[in-house]
Amino acid sequence: MSEEAVTWLRRQITSELGAVRSGVPTRAEPAQHIIADLESKLAILDLHIPANPAEDYDHPDWLECAECGPNSPGGNFMAAPGDGDTWWPCQTIHLLASGYRYRLGYAEHWGNGG
Repeated sequence: MSEEAVTWLRRQITSELGAVRSGVPTRAEPAQHIIADLESKLAILDLHIPANPAEDYDHPDWLECAECGPNSPGGNFMAAPGDGDTWWPCQTIHLLASGYRYRLGYAEHWGNGG
């Protein structure tokens, strides 16, 4: 998964959110339920952003998730490696992306943690 994948995912969510807000049905649920669901997904993306803890590593190009990376403010080790030797996108982003796996433009490796 890459920044491109996260951008694609955000675009999918905001597109559906815009459609629902304009009265276009996208699911067989009340609009307020769909809006709440999509807004919560965008909030998750806003929390799980890349951070570069260069001062902590010998590799300044490594990224980690600012929310759940190994060097998060709470010192939690909840992240799982994303692409290559980086900790971002984290598993949370991979799992969120997997819910969009049947959409046009989705790359299978975006949702499987690799």
